[in-house]
Amino acid sequence: MRGLTVHQPWAWAIIHAGKNIENRSWRNRHCSGTIAIHAWGRP
Repeated sequence: MRGLTVHQPWAWAIIHAGKNIENRSWRNRHCSGTIAIHAWGRP
């Protein structure tokens, strides 16, 4: 299982609001399957 750490409110947006656009410069290294979302920062 892979994990993704993001600041709030983005963790909420990924889970509840359907955020599916990522603007970072890194590439997906063929990650498939379950991904854990770790919320960092204030809610």
